[in-house]
Amino acid sequence: MARYEISTQRMSWTWPQDEVKRLREEARRTSLARIEKEGYDPTGHVVLTEEEEEHLRRYFEKCISTLCQSLRLSIKIMATAVTYFKRFHLKRSIMERNPSVSALSAIYAAAKIEEHSCPIQQILDVAFHPESPLAKEGIFQRLEADVILGYELTFLKQLDFQLVCFHPFRCISAILDLRRDAGDDEKEIERMAVAANRMVTGRILFSDVVLSSTPGQIALVSVVSALRKGSAVAFDVDTLLAAIQPISNAQQRADIMADVDRIILALSDTKYEKKLTLEDLRALEGRRKAVSNRGSDPDSDEYKERVRREEEEKDEHRRNKAKKAEERKRKEQEELLGPLPVRQKI
Repeated sequence: MARYEISTQRMSWTWPQDEVKRLREEARRTSLARIEKEGYDPTGHVVLTEEEEEHLRRYFEKCISTLCQSLRLSIKIMATAVTYFKRFHLKRSIMERNPSVSALSAIYAAAKIEEHSCPIQQILDVAFHPESPLAKEGIFQRLEADVILGYELTFLKQLDFQLVCFHPFRCISAILDLRRDAGDDEKEIERMAVAANRMVTGRILFSDVVLSSTPGQIALVSVVSALRKGSAVAFDVDTLLAAIQPISNAQQRADIMADVDRIILALSDTKYEKKLTLEDLRALEGRRKAVSNRGSDPDSDEYKERVRREEEEKDEHRRNKAKKAEERKRKEQEELLGPLPVRQKI
């Protein structure tokens, strides 16, 4: 069984909040440099601001959630897909990569890693069905299956092929099982489970907390938040912490609760909670497309032409390699057996 302590998620994909911010700023600077090189004014009204980028990222993250629900995929697959999308765009500005492509790629990869059969054509049929929310909103770009399949390896490479994700749902169950074993009211336990899981899937998953906190911390935050909103069960903090890890002294307990309060405070930031209209979001997506990196968009002619040239170069390299191998083999035979006789035509 995989262990979080030695996982790539802990080693490579969990950072302090300041580092998450720095990585995003670095990705944005890279994008602005490319935009300026192409002749756009990086301070002009066409280029997305940091806040607008965040609004657009959150829109596509929620599109992933909506599509996973329409596909009847598990909550774990949905959480994995959103996490992949976050990781992908952490080091690559949304102005550099087509978010429709990365969102669909994230769902396809998440279903695979969680061993759930979900063909890409099925995902596209549900996403772009005339009655689907995504089709009606008209922001999510309609794509063909070969675009996503052709981009799959590139997408996974950008994630460093580190695909195992740990989520807080099992920790939440462990916390509540302790109270169940203690004889607390079953209905109240179930209510708490629903509230805690809803906190994760409705708010935490669409924040940067998933990039800067452990699954245990997120579970604790979700349960504490649910408790503070009112509960008939008298949970004590030490019992909650015991489900996550042993507490050796009062200072350790204080440090853990300080982290919980810090995360809850971060979640209370309403900077990006302003609900944009569909017209606003369509305008943002239109501006993103205007300055997007066409050479990195697998649905663009520029990208397809680049891939075609790369494939031709690979084919040429393979032919040259085979030719050299044949020549080397011929020379080795001549050294061993002498020059091979030349066949004469009759």
